[in-house]
Amino acid sequence: MKLLKTSLITTTALTLSLSTAAFADSNEAYLDQQDVANSAIVDQSGGDNNKAGSAGLKMTQDGFTAADGYNQLSITQSSDNNEIGLIGSGVSQVGKASNPGAVSSNVATVTQSGGGSNVIGELVQFHNGGPGSAGVPNTLTVKQNGTSNNIT
Repeated sequence: MKLLKTSLITTTALTLSLSTAAFADSNEAYLDQQDVANSAIVDQSGGDNNKAGSAGLKMTQDGFTAADGYNQLSITQSSDNNEIGLIGSGVSQVGKASNPGAVSSNVATVTQSGGGSNVIGELVQFHNGGPGSAGVPNTLTVKQNGTSNNIT
């Protein structure tokens, strides 16, 4: 009887892991982070038609703070027909520091690889570096490979 239970559990676990892979397409990611030192990694690898940030489901990092504030975002999509930052400010990073000398910045890395027809719409980065501060510049790194990819 113990062998049957173990076999049934193993078969059930294998079935669940296989069914997860079948539903890897058409994922939608949104994000709402507020305050200091926001960081997020969005990995939509291995599926088609994934979306990260749109008008209805925005990805927002709002680092309004008195002290130093940094926003970091990494989005990875592989395969075909994936979309990032569609319709308006679907992806937005805002770093605002209010104290003199405080530093704010935004760093985003976007990677779309695999097949093709991937789209990057709008990714907005804003920071003010605090009054009297030279601030640190925003950084955006975009990597696309495949065919028929677009940055609009």
